[in-house]
Amino acid sequence: MKRENGIIILDSLIPNWQKALRNKQVIPNDLCGPYYNGYWINNVENKNYFLKICKKSGLNDQLFIQIFMEELAKTVSIATINSEIARVNSKSNVYGIISDNYKINGYKIISGKEIIWSYLESLEANGALKEVLEINSLDELYNTDFSEQFSLNSLSFIWEALEYYYRNNPNKHLFIYKIVEELARRFIYSFITMQYDFHLGNWELLDNESHAFLVPMYDMELGFQKRFFDISRNNSMRAYESSIQSIYDSFKQFYFSSSSSFQLEVTRQLYILTPETLLNILINLEKKYQVDKETKIYENINTLYKEHYDELIHITQMHKKEEGKHL
Repeated sequence: MKRENGIIILDSLIPNWQKALRNKQVIPNDLCGPYYNGYWINNVENKNYFLKICKKSGLNDQLFIQIFMEELAKTVSIATINSEIARVNSKSNVYGIISDNYKINGYKIISGKEIIWSYLESLEANGALKEVLEINSLDELYNTDFSEQFSLNSLSFIWEALEYYYRNNPNKHLFIYKIVEELARRFIYSFITMQYDFHLGNWELLDNESHAFLVPMYDMELGFQKRFFDISRNNSMRAYESSIQSIYDSFKQFYFSSSSSFQLEVTRQLYILTPETLLNILINLEKKYQVDKETKIYENINTLYKEHYDELIHITQMHKKEEGKHL
């Protein structure tokens, strides 16, 4: 595997791309959205990978943020895929992300979107769909990305959907508790790091009837951006299904009513993910990849993130004061 300035050169891994496609060593994946071409890469130097290549040229901020977000997740002990920035070849200006393949033999992959859809189908069959989505038939969702429906992307609704999905499994309660507990940790992390794209299509389970657990966290390139504050665009996991006026209303509502263990996890992650820690990690990544990214990422951490961080500290301190009044 060849590297230049810390960046993997893809043609050192796969010298003949067309041959690799014919031999199924490289398999296209069309689920990467409008900005990337995706591929599964099999048995290269005895490893399997997932690769997504930007359709536009240049080393954009999103690629760098993905790597940055993975490093931050590791600092708070959240499982994440291991990714690196890749370049098509030494002369190319086309970049992408290459990640370890999280598939495990003997396990099937189930997306959050599939689990929710299965539950919605059961609600439709029982005539209860209108109570949840105020629609009469799932036909009304076929041409939309329902995975970004705010009312569905909440821990409470996901719990209900998991109850239905594992209804006949003797390990149901153990599965659900562990899955939702980890999803809650990822919700906290996504919220703290201003990741506004943690929707139902961005988490999956590995399942083999005897075991079920979340795959490592992935697709985190939309962190630390102004759009995080736009309630009409932010589709990160919600606290409740009811409509809310701001992202902080959602977080405050959930935090104030949550368990002490959840509140402790919020405090733990905030203690680690200080603005100073983020800037130090960012500087180390720049050294690794020998790039100068002192643009939008730095600016957003120094301004948006510091304000966001202070607001979260304020919410946690407000709760302590409220608790003190009741003692």
